[in-house]
Amino acid sequence: MKEARNLKMNIGAEINLVLEFEDAQIPVQAVIKNIREMGKNICYGAEFKDLKGENKNFIIKFVQAEQQKLLKEYKRLKLFE
Repeated sequence: MKEARNLKMNIGAEINLVLEFEDAQIPVQAVIKNIREMGKNICYGAEFKDLKGENKNFIIKFVQAEQQKLLKEYKRLKLFE
């Protein structure tokens, strides 16, 4: 298996990947939509293709929960300014 840093992907490339969570693994097809270099790191933005039903709902709930955690932490830090 290639390491992520050695991958050479272009915008429009179609990829298959597995999103791994503590209690779930979700196979996903995606298309690379943007590429950003940040120092030594390369960040790939991807759009999921044909994500439906239970998997879509799981990912939406996960993202919303993570956003709530970030918002709570942001508000907590603002109290100390």
